[in-house]
Amino acid sequence: MHSSAGMSTHTTQTQATRQKKDNFSFGNHQVAEINCNNHRLLDRIIDIKEKSSGVNTGGTVAEARREMEAAQNKLSSIQINRMRESKRVHSDNVKLVERLEKVRRGYSVG
Repeated sequence: MHSSAGMSTHTTQTQATRQKKDNFSFGNHQVAEINCNNHRLLDRIIDIKEKSSGVNTGGTVAEARREMEAAQNKLSSIQINRMRESKRVHSDNVKLVERLEKVRRGYSVG
């Protein structure tokens, strides 16, 4: 028969020897290797972008990410044209409603 103190010591030691597993698809070593490769590729992308644009962002990952997010937030020409068309249609609809209201008021008076 084991004492409860002995069981808790064994459980604590077992838990301490286990590593936390954040990713269930890959082992911790594979996750570390993937992260290392991702950072290496990001550095290459930053270098290529700096060379092609002639802009030096300092090479920090945070600045590169901010730049990429800003580029993603830019509206494409298609989106801009859709917005313009939508505004034009809305404006035309407002004008049409105003004309219909004028006709309705003129019709009900006479």
